[in-house]
Amino acid sequence: MARVAFPPALTVLIPSLPRQAEVSMEACTLHAFIDSMEARWPGVALRLRGSPTLIREHIRIFVDGQQATLDHIVQPHSVVRILTAVSGG
Repeated sequence: MARVAFPPALTVLIPSLPRQAEVSMEACTLHAFIDSMEARWPGVALRLRGSPTLIREHIRIFVDGQQATLDHIVQPHSVVRILTAVSGG
């Protein structure tokens, strides 16, 4: 099972979303992985993708330590970390 870690900012917006979870899946693209999370936690895809083909501007997703795009392959044993931008002045 792939492990995924969600940022606190996202768990506040989607109350059913845990801070960490395991997602059972076959090897697939990050796009398909987000779709599988959307089925389990409605609203996730809207918060992660700005369009069907792009990750939102202020979201970074890392798969096994590498920054990923939606066509990146997620393996069943992968670790997926989702980060939100930190800004201020």
